[in-house]
Amino acid sequence: MFRASLRSTWLAAGVTSITVAGFCSSVKPAHGFTVSAAQPINLLDLDSLRKKVSEDQELTWGKVSNRAALELSNFTCNFVDVTFNRWMECEDLYHKYLEILLDIMEEFTKVIGTPAADDLWSSLMFVKGYLAEVKEERQHIQLLWNNCRDIAASVGQAAYSTGAADSSGYRLGQLMAAAESNISRMSSKTRSLELRLSEAEAGEIRKSSKHQKNAEKK
Repeated sequence: MFRASLRSTWLAAGVTSITVAGFCSSVKPAHGFTVSAAQPINLLDLDSLRKKVSEDQELTWGKVSNRAALELSNFTCNFVDVTFNRWMECEDLYHKYLEILLDIMEEFTKVIGTPAADDLWSSLMFVKGYLAEVKEERQHIQLLWNNCRDIAASVGQAAYSTGAADSSGYRLGQLMAAAESNISRMSSKTRSLELRLSEAEAGEIRKSSKHQKNAEKK
């Protein structure tokens, strides 16, 4: 079950509670509980939190509405923005965070119910495959992050286009826009690193070519 796998992943990473600072308390995520600003979420007790949901708000992952998917994406994107820098400081955990995000996005493709789902699924499979190959290469974080953002934005747009969501559909775009400063900063660092790597690689190629030519002369 998705909820259980997400929870177990966090717990395996040694995280038992999280705080989503500044989250709009009027938005009720698909988890079934409202998160107020700086309210800690006890990951060890998600089941009891879910029991607080009234009958008309009861959701199962097999029958999640587009509106619920949108609300979950709102929650997720804001969570990404709030925690991104902190997780990036953890050398051995940053890829685990992306895996969690991708798992959430994968859930969206199952519940959106629009033609866009196929494209989203293809994008997810590509990013997941790429992530598996570059877990230890931090310079690739920008590409993965951008892919996740694109997928999240597409999901929000798909949910909004179905008419299943009201004006809160723009919440996703607002949350993603709020992360732009992080993205821009990371992009700048990534470009700088990629340039240095390219220059170093080019230097090695020139050196290798020179050695080869000298060997041929001899």
